Amino acid sequence: MEHPSMQVAAEEFGVRVASYGQLLEVRDDPAHTRARAGVGPLIDSGRLDREGLHLVMPMVRNGVPQAGEEPSYRCYLWFLERGRGERTLVLVDLSERRL
Repeated sequence: MEHPSMQVAAEEFGVRVASYGQLLEVRDDPAHTRARAGVGPLIDSGRLDREGLHLVMPMVRNGVPQAGEEPSYRCYLWFLERGRGERTLVLVDLSERRL
């Protein structure tokens, strides 16, 4: 979610910072449409703050990818609630490429 040279490897399970725009990119990525815990419903609900930053932390790798699927991780997403100034924790799946 940051510049590639500033990222930690997905398997290092570090905390990342994501903008609303980056989470939109995840939702709209055609390779991400089969995620079991996608960010789409959360974005579509209007709960995500569009100006604030959101915290993403990989928790566990999602098994062995099927043929044609990218490796992905189940992640904690601490998102900033729009208009409330507080964070909520949910679980989402993100492709390894998006971390």
